Parts: sequence; structure tokens; C-alpha cells
Amino acid sequence: MWKIFPGDEGQSLARSEQAAFALKDTTEEEHLQILNDGKSRLHAVKRCVFDDSVAGDQYPVGVSRDITQQRQHEERLSLLASVFNNAAEGVAILSRDGQIAEANPRLVEMFDSGALDGRLLNSVVELNIGDFTNVLACVAMGEPWSGKIKATHADGRHCWYWLSLSSNNANSGSGNEIIAMFSDVTQLENSQRQLRRQTLHDSLTGLPNRGFYRSYLEDLIKGKSGPCNGFSICFMDL
Repeated sequence: MWKIFPGDEGQSLARSEQAAFALKDTTEEEHLQILNDGKSRLHAVKRCVFDDSVAGDQYPVGVSRDITQQRQHEERLSLLASVFNNAAEGVAILSRDGQIAEANPRLVEMFDSGALDGRLLNSVVELNIGDFTNVLACVAMGEPWSGKIKATHADGRHCWYWLSLSSNNANSGSGNEIIAMFSDVTQLENSQRQLRRQTLHDSLTGLPNRGFYRSYLEDLIKGKSGPCNGFSICFMDL
């Protein structure tokens, strides 16, 4: 033991063997090994004491398993779980049909709907997206989608969100999960609408001003205001 693992590491392993002899039972430990190149490996070691009834001797028997990658994977999963649970945005993992498999605390707080797992996203909040089923199908096939949406809550409140949908590429085939991320932009949207109204309306009377007239006329000319069979303009000199 001293020759294979010199220094403090060998002493630590020797103490572990002595503990196994003292307990006369199976022991399990983790040992950190520093290699010659400075890199470290983590080993899970299980020991027991073997009684040789013929020779009357006792031998320590140990099995070591390298768990370095397993531990790194666990730490990464723990980090991702921490990011998921503490994110400032609402995050949900959806199935291809829009069923919520998991939602982070922020999303629950946004929608104020209690437990969300197992519910369809459209049943939690009414999303102003034309063909949401088709959007989900395209996202599941690897086409990300994002856009500003107006959502109606169960209590009648209208909020604006920036919604991003992407496919979880960790799994392939028809079982792909969809990651939905909601950022609340309601205050920003309301501020922009208020600024736009102040720009296009008279501050004293609240009536539409010349800027509104020009914008509305441009929309009529370009057909942005819907079908139009022609229009007339009347200018009145006050």
C-alpha cells in the first residue's frame, strides 16, 4: 500500500484498512487520488475482511471503482437544477402536445396557478398564438420559435411575454421535449404603448394629432388597416 500510494494517500488507505479490521464489517469510502500529471481521480472503495479458515489468517479485500465522471455529471446536473429553480424567467419543460412535465418556481409565480405539472400550457394561460399545435410540432422537429405574445390569465389579466421555444436535443426521435422560457415584458410594453400614445395624441385634449393622422393615412395607403374600397381626405382650416 505504501509503495503503490505514497505519502498521505497511502497513509489514508492504510487507516481505512485498519478500520475495516476493527469493525469486521464492510466499509465504503471515497478517495481522491492525485496523479503524476497533477490531475485528480475520485474512487469509490468498498472493503471487507476475508477470514481464511484453513490458514487462520485475515486478509483485507478491496474493490475500487473510478467515479470521477459520475461525480462530475452529478455536479453538472446539480448546477443545472440550481439554474432552473432560481432563474428570473419562467421555464417549463413541455411534451410535444404542450403538456407541462416540469415548471420552475418563477413560472408558477407568473401564472399563480398552483401546481402546473401535468397540465396543458394552453389550459393554464390563454396564449395569443395562431396555431399553437403546429408551432409545437415545428419546434419539436428542431425549428426554434420566439416572439412577443399577449397572454390572458384565468383572472382576466392581460400580460405580455417574450416566449422562446426550443427542442431538447438530448433525446432524438419523436420523444423530444420542448423547453419554453417566459420573460415578463408587460411593464416595458405598457411603457412603449404609453409613449406611443403621447406621441400620437394632443397632450391637452387627448385627441389624435397630425402624427397620428399621417401614420393612419400611411396604413390606409399600404393596406395595413384591412380591406379598403377607397377613401377621401378632407382638410378643414381652423
